[in-house]
Amino acid sequence: MKLILIAVVVAILLGVVIYTSSPKDQTKRIEKLLSSLPDRISIVHTPEKVMANKGGRSGRNYTWLHETAISSKDGKIEVQEFGALVWHEGEWIFSSIYDRPFNEKEFEEWYGCPNAVLVPGEVFKDEMNYTGGDSLRPSKSKWYVIGKSESRKLVKGVAVVESLAKSTQVEA
Repeated sequence: MKLILIAVVVAILLGVVIYTSSPKDQTKRIEKLLSSLPDRISIVHTPEKVMANKGGRSGRNYTWLHETAISSKDGKIEVQEFGALVWHEGEWIFSSIYDRPFNEKEFEEWYGCPNAVLVPGEVFKDEMNYTGGDSLRPSKSKWYVIGKSESRKLVKGVAVVESLAKSTQVEA
């Protein structure tokens, strides 16, 4: 009984560390994990190079709006986490609106993917994915998805989307 209690406490503490660590710690954890996993998840951003709209859903001066489509390349995959790293001063840095990776429940809701399980032959989309900023400047984000395959092994998907320093509106 004591061992079970200790195991539960350790699992909770590990979860707290993963979801409350600094962006630098998150970046190291995510980059290390992504470098070791097989690529079994397809991520496609449309367009891959995005022009800005003034205002928009980001609540910032500019919003770069794109669609993100995600699918399994190989069997059923249970999404565990997803998120993005942004290119900043020559390196990728973890970034999210919640300061933590997104979870399987958020994936289910945002991508319309029942139980956050990618099924072969089906594509799950967030048609309103976005990046926001206060100035019209170029940037890029590396979106990732980590999931468990049917054999219970972790797998990944990664794709970059670029935000262009161009607006869809004509500047006066």
